Amino acid sequence: MLDHDTQKIIKGWCIEKGHSSEEAEELLNRVNGNFKENGTHRALKTIYEYQNTGLADFVLYQDKCTGKYELFCEELIWFDSRKNANYFLSNIFEEFTSWMHVNGYSTVMTHDYHDIFKPLDVFNTKYDSISDAYSGFKKLLYGFLMNEEDFEFEKLETANNILNIISENYDIDISDKIVIEQILLQIENGELNILYEKMKTNGIIPLLSIIISKLLI
Repeated sequence: MLDHDTQKIIKGWCIEKGHSSEEAEELLNRVNGNFKENGTHRALKTIYEYQNTGLADFVLYQDKCTGKYELFCEELIWFDSRKNANYFLSNIFEEFTSWMHVNGYSTVMTHDYHDIFKPLDVFNTKYDSISDAYSGFKKLLYGFLMNEEDFEFEKLETANNILNIISENYDIDISDKIVIEQILLQIENGELNILYEKMKTNGIIPLLSIIISKLLI
């Protein structure tokens, strides 16, 4: 929990930026890892967090009472352009994905036609598993980041799809998967897309030649 002086500084900063005392208090509750819901104080365990501004900008929590998982993303961040906001979210997604791989969680997201009729309220949803929470965040980023001027998220998504092919067909250690992911993110988008299409037909063989060439440099 933040000390009293730090909480006072944050609350003053929020009010200075035009936010109400209630909004500032809600922020402090979230930073401290606790929410007040219906007058009941419930503890949340931090499972994963991403920090860029010194505080937790993005957090995956687990409710200790229900066992459900929840996501939090800091609202009180200002960007001078859509590109910078995209960059911020792309960094979160990239690090969150790496954390999922390191800790052995699935990042495979299945699509269902009926999903388009379901409300997408990512940060107010109680998830049954860590993979479900990851998938919820990933679906949100589809709409926010996938546009004709931003190719960074496309690269992350294609690299993730390639890793999914590997995971489904081969028994590869997490450490090796991380090395492969780092190599994939060094490849240009066009070349990466071609590799993905080849792997859908030919399996891991097209990837091996690229890995060998990168390691020999």
